[in-house]
Amino acid sequence: MDIILYNILISLSVVLFAYLVGSIPMGLIICKTFLGKDPRTEGSGNPGSTNVGRVYGKKWGYIVMVFDILKSISPLWISWAILSFIPFGDKPLLPLVGNLLNGTSVYADYILKYPAYWLAPIGAILGHCYPIFSHFKGGKGAATLIGTFFSTFWMAIPVLSTIFLIIVKKTRIMSISVMIANGISVLEVWILYILLVTKVLPPIFLWLPCPGPTLEFSLVTPITFTFCYLFLVFRHSSNIARLKRHEENTTNLF
Repeated sequence: MDIILYNILISLSVVLFAYLVGSIPMGLIICKTFLGKDPRTEGSGNPGSTNVGRVYGKKWGYIVMVFDILKSISPLWISWAILSFIPFGDKPLLPLVGNLLNGTSVYADYILKYPAYWLAPIGAILGHCYPIFSHFKGGKGAATLIGTFFSTFWMAIPVLSTIFLIIVKKTRIMSISVMIANGISVLEVWILYILLVTKVLPPIFLWLPCPGPTLEFSLVTPITFTFCYLFLVFRHSSNIARLKRHEENTTNLF
């Protein structure tokens, strides 16, 4: 099979796998199983953690948030493990770390020519927002994007957490807190990428963004975060309209 076709099919498989995992409606499952209620019929009608916490209490909001975060973490790391460790012929589809940024790429010796596992967060956020298992009515992607940051880009955690907590404590509005904090974190990813690719930072910093020599920090990384962030903003269009009218709902989770 042509190498380009292999790359396309494997990339689509990663997105599809992540989409299916992201489509698992954890808020709906948890609320129906333990509370006998459907969050889609109460509050804002959204099965995400914010509405669940607002309608059923903080505890249930936190529980849904944790499981929504896991939905973004698991497909990425499972994809990384499959592509990097399971042999396809005489070796895996990807090297563990190919060092794409410093010009010493070893991808030429492998079937996949880029770290395709970074497409998993895109599939996960699409599945979370438009889940096939619950009539394509899902959350807004906040927990999914936050989970991706927390599990792959530890340098963003203090920035994201601090900005988010300051804004949400002051405004009690989840939507604006999520959009601003995640937006600044995406900008942080791009700044680090530019500093690495221009060699302002030495190659050793390739290991800083991600958990050691595991995930490949390359151009696809900030592109993935940017897509997920823009999609998150799109999903919050109704919140933005309410913010303009000063009618946005507040949260009791923080």
